[in-house]
Amino acid sequence: MLATLIIPSLEGVSQTYPLRLEFYSGKPVLFSSHGHTINGPYFQLLRDRMGATIETDDVSVVAGVLGLPAHEPGLNSKS
Repeated sequence: MLATLIIPSLEGVSQTYPLRLEFYSGKPVLFSSHGHTINGPYFQLLRDRMGATIETDDVSVVAGVLGLPAHEPGLNSKS
């Protein structure tokens, strides 16, 4: 699974953070390249306040790990 958190800027230069899937206490967790845990509420906060999106080659897996529906706004299939 490949996934990237994208945070756009007003200047047109987006910040991108590759996400990695790890298991913590037997449960899947997404971590950013900076070591931050990305969960559903945190992603929704980033999306609503900063316009963040996640591009991935497997939306259903990312949505499941985040505890969100696959049609959640901001979860995008990587083309």
